[in-house]
Amino acid sequence: MSGAGRAVASFGLAVWLGVGSAWAQQPGSPIEQQHRRGVAMLRQGQNEQALGVFREIYERTREPRALWRMATAEAALGRWVEAEGHMSSAFGSTGDAWIRGERAGLEATLRQVQARVGLLTVRCNVTGASIEVDGQAVTSFPLRVVAGDVRVRVVADGYQTAEATVSVPGNVERAFVREVELRAVAGERRVTVAVPVVEGANEARRPTETHRSASGLRTGGFVALSVGAVGLATGVVGLVLRNSAATRFNENLSCGMSGGAVQGGTGCSDDAATTNAMGTVSLIGFIAGGALAATGAVLLMAAPARSGNERASGSGGGVRRAGGPGLIGIGIGGSW
Repeated sequence: MSGAGRAVASFGLAVWLGVGSAWAQQPGSPIEQQHRRGVAMLRQGQNEQALGVFREIYERTREPRALWRMATAEAALGRWVEAEGHMSSAFGSTGDAWIRGERAGLEATLRQVQARVGLLTVRCNVTGASIEVDGQAVTSFPLRVVAGDVRVRVVADGYQTAEATVSVPGNVERAFVREVELRAVAGERRVTVAVPVVEGANEARRPTETHRSASGLRTGGFVALSVGAVGLATGVVGLVLRNSAATRFNENLSCGMSGGAVQGGTGCSDDAATTNAMGTVSLIGFIAGGALAATGAVLLMAAPARSGNERASGSGGGVRRAGGPGLIGIGIGGSW
């Protein structure tokens, strides 16, 4: 017996075909004779020929019984996705006498076929990315696939192509979700936070007021810059740790997401948790550090210029404006 034939036998031919208790009322009719011929072909492992017989009957009669037996032949050929769809459609014909009479056996068979089919959803961090599943382009999800290993390929202009083998469980009620994060082909990107120069910082002030104002502004500016630098450094470290954990998760073929839950074991859960936590730390670090650094720069630029004596003695500290377009650039390095 062929491998496909054994697939039918393993489920039980009588259960698959509903033979024995619900034959049509006219057993000698041409349609009934075709049904018997198709059943005999399945029993002999002639699954492709049987599929053609039952498809012809269904196209002529639209019988749920013919659709079910057509799906049986598809399952025998290993075409589980088509078989599950056709069986579900036939089983839903509750008004058909044959379906009602064989319902218990058909339902058990349908459950076994559904265990061979899963739903897959692929999500990507790049809008407009092209997604292929087992070599076929896919434009909408969830996608019905044969349960087991499927090959996923994601492509987008300007990003490295991502390929992975995804193990999809048999489940036609809830989709298995696979997150794919593409990396930019270009090197690290830089974000520049521009801080406008405060004009009029060199206006004449009374000596005592000027000295006190300058001292306070410079002190506040240096403190803000120092704390801002720590915040930015925290953001960079958090981003590096987040990217590292995300890379481990994506490159671990056993890791995945299903219904918002992480699948793949403790290592996958730890990497997912680290990715989320470090992403939050990085975001807070960049926002807070950038704001404080910008504030510090503004305070330092707003401080009155030092007197000649201060410059000669080297006291007072501060940052002097240089010639240029009137902006101070603060570079934040990192891969995004």
